[in-house]
Amino acid sequence: MTIYPVSKLMVCTPFHFNRERLHFLRQILSAHVELADVVHVCISTNTSQESELTEIQSCIPEQNERYSCRIDICDQLSNPWLLEWSHKRPFKEAYYSNENYSHFLANEDDMPILSNNLFYWVQAREDLKPFDLYPSFFRVEWDDLLEDWTVLDVATTNEHIHLSTAKTVVVNGHEYVNKPNPHQGLIFYDRELLLEHFSSPSFEPTHVHHWGIGEKAMIGQTFINIPEGFSSRNVVPINRTFRLIEPNCLIHHLPNKYTKLRKHENVLLSKYLI
Repeated sequence: MTIYPVSKLMVCTPFHFNRERLHFLRQILSAHVELADVVHVCISTNTSQESELTEIQSCIPEQNERYSCRIDICDQLSNPWLLEWSHKRPFKEAYYSNENYSHFLANEDDMPILSNNLFYWVQAREDLKPFDLYPSFFRVEWDDLLEDWTVLDVATTNEHIHLSTAKTVVVNGHEYVNKPNPHQGLIFYDRELLLEHFSSPSFEPTHVHHWGIGEKAMIGQTFINIPEGFSSRNVVPINRTFRLIEPNCLIHHLPNKYTKLRKHENVLLSKYLI
């Protein structure tokens, strides 16, 4: 019998229709099937054209008693980036209408979340609760020229984690640390964290923060009630001996877009902890 990371999962994924990105959408939807005993997915999209909706529908895996998926049309938005906020209402509806939903995932349309990612998160969540921290994910891209993984969420080549000065917490043999840039392009919460988020200023697009409106949609509780000495609530696990980010928190940004742009020297994942 297959053991899944969580029991019942609500997933919301925004998809700005782009035919060239349908293959990314297909990959992440396929990955959702393996994340929980029961999975319900809501794809929100900015198109109402029947032909384009049919193309989106073609990306959805076979539906059954374990897996279901619907498409919500959001084609009247005042700002196209508000599509990134489309998970808020379905999350709230699912939370209050069905207490069997144990976890909630909002992720972009080009980052597959895998079962090992959620197994890591569930265990780390229990480790970190007493410290009012919660586990985060770490986005990476593949660099064809360097033939190595690179760190996505860095602004400069100097943006490393310095182990000699970084604030960390060690629990049950696992060490966790803040990222200099805590953005992860997704939200994954249990019921307790989501309920906290409902009453937070960061639940609304009007929340004042220097992140752009699209990034703010996934800010969650990152900067709410930060424990003393930390720069955000979300942390990632590290292996200090080998100076590596633990692999189960890594998420591949499939387009490898920012690595290809080469706006600055790409930071190798293997060199990120110094």
